[in-house]
Amino acid sequence: MRLDLIFALSLAGLGSNVALRLVDPLVPTIAGEFGLTVTTVATLATAYALPYALFQPVLGPVGDAIGKALLIRSSLIVLATGLVLCALAPNFPILVAARMLCGIAAGGIIPAAFAMIGDRIPMADRQVAISRLLLLIFVAQIAGAGGAGALSTVFGWRGILLSAAAVTATVAAVTFTTFSPRPGAVRKKPSISGAIAGYREVFANPQAVPLFLLTFLEGAAVFATHPYVASIIKARESADAFEAGMVIGSFGVGALGYTLVVKKLVVTLGPKRMAFIGASLAGVTLALFAFGSDWRLDCLVFFVFGFSFLMLHNPLQAVATELTQTARGSAVALFALSLFLGQAIGPPVFGAASAVAGSLPMILVEAAIIASLGVLAARFVFVDRKAPKPL
Repeated sequence: MRLDLIFALSLAGLGSNVALRLVDPLVPTIAGEFGLTVTTVATLATAYALPYALFQPVLGPVGDAIGKALLIRSSLIVLATGLVLCALAPNFPILVAARMLCGIAAGGIIPAAFAMIGDRIPMADRQVAISRLLLLIFVAQIAGAGGAGALSTVFGWRGILLSAAAVTATVAAVTFTTFSPRPGAVRKKPSISGAIAGYREVFANPQAVPLFLLTFLEGAAVFATHPYVASIIKARESADAFEAGMVIGSFGVGALGYTLVVKKLVVTLGPKRMAFIGASLAGVTLALFAFGSDWRLDCLVFFVFGFSFLMLHNPLQAVATELTQTARGSAVALFALSLFLGQAIGPPVFGAASAVAGSLPMILVEAAIIASLGVLAARFVFVDRKAPKPL
């Protein structure tokens, strides 16, 4: 296995994922500074995830055309710039605009990294390789969410964002010495016709549509609650950003734990059973959070939640890398579009519905959706089909 490549891609993923959940535990703090409601400031999650998703159909073909290494390096530089703009934002609309820029840039990093793994590592080793990439990605999530909550009282939310910008800029600098073009790679100039041809090839695979639909539901149901964790536990027990950061960070710790045992899980269970067990367990743990009363127990719940989420998500990610051999960047881009479109839609829907019905029943609805994904994946995604021939 190409451990040198995986490590280099992991650093890029770390730079990207630091920014992903960074703002979630800071939502009440930002709301207080700008005099806004928590529901309004929680839209920062959508401001990041929606452009991330919507630009995937563009970034995927661009990566296939110019090379995924160049796309990742350029995206890291833009992301670092966006984080600085977030930190310096004088008002909420500018913060939203800067957060959107971060989402666009981040969309060119992790999906391209997964596609690079698909290009350079055989399918037999790919799920383990993807999990190794996820290792540092979820270290970044732990540092982003947990660190932001813990250090916000010292450095303020603006200082946290500047620190994330420094980390991302450092990773961008490292890629100049660690990334190299794939020998013998044949690239085409970016064109609309070429992009359409690539997407036609992806959708020629009958697994594509059910995979993308289930990934959308996964993104919406799993991450809808994250921006509201701080306000939920604050209402329960007067907890603050530190406790919220610990709870959200525990999701990353659980995902990190998964990456350490994934090889054994793949051999023992196989992708279909992994997805079924992971979805069922994730649904149960999210339901437990709905009835929680102590943030310390919520940390344990979110640890299991993160672990079981990866049991579902990792096999789906591996299928995405194998939908097509010649337009892999486009396939992974559509997978990322589905996931982040779900993440963009989930929080505002959760916020609006919770205002009417309360957060408890809405969390239970999410839990039921997540639990059903394993059954649906077994029926429509993990099937024995031969990949279509390139068009």
